[in-house]
Amino acid sequence: MKQVTPLLFLMLMGVSCTATAFGSDISIDKQIQAIQNAPQEQRYELMNALKKEMVEMSLIERSHIADLLEEKRNLQINTTLQTQQMIEARKQELAQEMQSQTASRLSEYQSFLQRVAQEVNTRLIDPIVNPPSPFTN
Repeated sequence: MKQVTPLLFLMLMGVSCTATAFGSDISIDKQIQAIQNAPQEQRYELMNALKKEMVEMSLIERSHIADLLEEKRNLQINTTLQTQQMIEARKQELAQEMQSQTASRLSEYQSFLQRVAQEVNTRLIDPIVNPPSPFTN
């Protein structure tokens, strides 16, 4: 089972590691892509072939691949965290911007309502309090 662990890392990370020890120009990365794109029936055969190659690798080769995979995984984790932080910061900026726009629009709307109320009061109340003189034009 320990020999499968690097394989799982390879599948997840997609690190390019050329299997030169076997005279093969096909990289493990390409083999993993082939497995992922293969029909369900063919995946078992391709996976077993890759497992055999992994088993035949020397301890040093497997260790090197594991180191590369861990570096790539850490890089992906850091990139993901940075992306999430950037998204959160942008969300906060947008929320503040929307809040500011909403407050501004609310203030404008309140001013408009006050002007309308004054105009209504002027037109309705002013003729009652100060009726027009019948002697003026």
